[in-house]
Amino acid sequence: PGVAYDVCGEQILVSTRVGRELVLRDPNTLRDESVVRIPDADRFRRARCSLDGRRIVYARVPGGSFRHLSELFVLDRNDGTTTQLSPPASTDMKVTSVGTFTHEGRSVVLSLTKEQKTNLFEVAVKGGAFRQLTFGDGPDLWPDESGDGKLLVYDRDSTSGPLFVSDERGSTQLTRRLEFYTRIRPATPDLVIA
Repeated sequence: PGVAYDVCGEQILVSTRVGRELVLRDPNTLRDESVVRIPDADRFRRARCSLDGRRIVYARVPGGSFRHLSELFVLDRNDGTTTQLSPPASTDMKVTSVGTFTHEGRSVVLSLTKEQKTNLFEVAVKGGAFRQLTFGDGPDLWPDESGDGKLLVYDRDSTSGPLFVSDERGSTQLTRRLEFYTRIRPATPDLVIA
């Protein structure tokens, strides 16, 4: 749940229009109610509903390109307000993955990358300071909380490993810890750009 759909009260939250609109779909009538539409250049990364269905947290990737970093928002269905939860661009903290609402719905648990480490943080749905929940190298991603708030489950992604470069002389390890790299390519015979 949450990648392309999530249960949202009596409705199902669905990403449509090739990831550019969130709708609430009535499972009985299959009628859609548009709740968020983003520019065609952007795309949704993930969306989740609070347990009571009153709030929706979603990540938007500006420019629609494949990136690990997103902007994070909370939509309050009661009053229609949208609050951006992403840290200011001037900070070294970046949203890495959308998380989930806490069981009581007053805050969101998400992944932030800070000082090249990705850990879980909690922030109030109305915004404010980020409280760090996990520590270490991580990356700690895709959190979810049990309905009673006693368990926090997340993925410590180790599907990638340190970055290596190889040539006729052998392999050289370029990093000592897990990193996110996309579009790795050689710039020159002596330089790899990640």
